Amino acid sequence: MDKRKHYKYPTLHTHDLLKLLADCSVEVQPEEIDFLVIVNSWKIRGRYPDYSNSLHKASTEKYTALHMEKVLNLQKWLAEKI
Repeated sequence: MDKRKHYKYPTLHTHDLLKLLADCSVEVQPEEIDFLVIVNSWKIRGRYPDYSNSLHKASTEKYTALHMEKVLNLQKWLAEKI
């Protein structure tokens, strides 16, 4: 059985956060767009071995803590928009 038939709204088959926000008509500030470009790059780097080394080098404790805080703030912001 196709599970998609049970969704009230059509699903978007993408992991591109900027496209998802644009399709949802959520207004995004320029600094949020810049951050989402970074987050999107993590997905791409994780899928392609050529990029995994550069991601590993960039993922210092400081880098990770800073971006984790930003991701959590973004999550709160998006929850408020829904």
